[in-house]
Amino acid sequence: MAVKVNWSGAAIGAILGLLLSRHPAGIVLGGLVGGLLTRNPFAWESRQVARARLLEPWFMLGGALARANGRVSDAEVKAAEHWMRRLALDDKARNAAIDSFNAGKADGFVWQIAAEELAAHCVTRLDLKLMVLDSLHEIGSADGSLSDPKLFDQIRESLAVPAELWHKVLSGFDRQTPNRPKLAEAYRTLAVDPKAIDDDVRKAYRRAISKYHPDKIAGLESNPERVREFEQKARDLNIAYDVIRDARGMS
Repeated sequence: MAVKVNWSGAAIGAILGLLLSRHPAGIVLGGLVGGLLTRNPFAWESRQVARARLLEPWFMLGGALARANGRVSDAEVKAAEHWMRRLALDDKARNAAIDSFNAGKADGFVWQIAAEELAAHCVTRLDLKLMVLDSLHEIGSADGSLSDPKLFDQIRESLAVPAELWHKVLSGFDRQTPNRPKLAEAYRTLAVDPKAIDDDVRKAYRRAISKYHPDKIAGLESNPERVREFEQKARDLNIAYDVIRDARGMS
């Protein structure tokens, strides 16, 4: 039986795969998943519910990894918030993710239950499992080294991701802390006046990042150089926006 694919959904999935996984393979995986998941035209509400159920154990485990060494650092909190922005969570979903993160770092949290729920939602979607592991690894490593390698491996095993595959994927990610530009340079990157109000800064960021709309990268999977170029430019914009947000205390 033929499977109908929503090509606009596939394009959106492709750009999300690139931006979220920070790996060229994310385009292919994201496009495939996006096309399949959006083929039901009346499933928006069910997808919203499914996303909420996915995010809860996801960020609970992020909180558990952050707390694994006894305390949660500002760097680990910022790493979690960074992923909330990458996932483009609205205020309601972001607040729920924060609550989940706090629940995960609380005393007596049972990580096994959250890991089982997460595995049940990921099912056989390897791309999603790898993205989740990438985010958890980034949160748990925000202080320079993974807070609890044993716990991370137990979560990986719960998601049925082979160690060999994960280490191969991990080696393809850029784990070096990017050089943060000075504030003036960050404003230039976003092409926004330093005197602009916060709303105008947000608009400038959205305008800049929109240059990497799915329509702009259609077919780029056959051109690795262009993929890397888009990936680097998107990363530069995200870092510049983070610098400005931190300087202004923006949420």
